[in-house]
Amino acid sequence: IEGGKVVINIKVDASGYVIEADFNDQSSGTSNGCLVDNAIAYALKARFSPDSKNSQIGTITYLFQRK
Repeated sequence: IEGGKVVINIKVDASGYVIEADFNDQSSGTSNGCLVDNAIAYALKARFSPDSKNSQIGTITYLFQRK
């Protein structure tokens, strides 16, 4: 299995749920479709603390190790 760094752009709503997640190809070290798909799926399951702002943006970086 291939490894590498995958960066996902996220948008989080006021309740702390990730409402958008997409691949950041400029910051990532691999564009392997399987790794990207998994990283997006993981990002969409992430939860953050609720905030008074309607939405916030940021990134999540996943480091996949070779096996």
